[in-house]
Amino acid sequence: MQLDIVRQKRRFELLDKSSRKDVLAVNAFFGRYEMTFKGKIKKVFTYYDTPNYDLYKSGIALFRTDIGKSHTLTMTLERLYSEDNRKLQTYRNRKEVLEIGKFDNILKHLDFLRNSFLDMFNSSINFDPDFLLKKLQVTYVISTISHEYRSTDGIGLKATYSFDFDTFINHETKIKQQGYYLTIYQHSKESTDDDFTDLISKLVRYCKSITPIKESKIAIARKVTVIPPTDMSKLKGKKKDDKKKKKNK
Repeated sequence: MQLDIVRQKRRFELLDKSSRKDVLAVNAFFGRYEMTFKGKIKKVFTYYDTPNYDLYKSGIALFRTDIGKSHTLTMTLERLYSEDNRKLQTYRNRKEVLEIGKFDNILKHLDFLRNSFLDMFNSSINFDPDFLLKKLQVTYVISTISHEYRSTDGIGLKATYSFDFDTFINHETKIKQQGYYLTIYQHSKESTDDDFTDLISKLVRYCKSITPIKESKIAIARKVTVIPPTDMSKLKGKKKDDKKKKKNK
């Protein structure tokens, strides 16, 4: 995505690769939206958590983003594990971002991680951030190939269309799944909110190869790479066998 400020966004699941043509055709039909192709971009999002998913259960997402020459480490408190947890609701949507080096291990930035953990809860929950840091490991990787378009309507609305081919990898289950998605970002001022809503409603009504979804990419990754309950015992048994083999060596 080429622009920095995002006022709001909407995400869709695409039927297949050709859905991009359908979306562009709907925009062209109304003759109001000028679409400019901005390029093909590769993105990699690497998510970290503990083996027990302590961050996920606390509503925290910790991930590394690699897009071209840009490399960042982000920690957010943007969704809730329990809707009944009022403390988490109070502090939702916190976000800390740090620029890092291309080959940096995230543990190189311990001060950022410690301070971000504390900020997520605004010091309202007592815990030892170093306890979590020692247990961090890669949990999911999302590799994305994006075709991005800039959209304007001539009266102020500015948006970016990101047509994504995503590969979701679960490092615990070793399951890999792929899918096509579209995210539309609004960059223009609050005065264009109604125009953005109108744009989205037209796409939903006239483009039958897209389905609106509310999930974040990491939520999608969790859903599509989960092991069926009947296979969980096999996974646990395999882990025990692997541990025995290591000991015997």
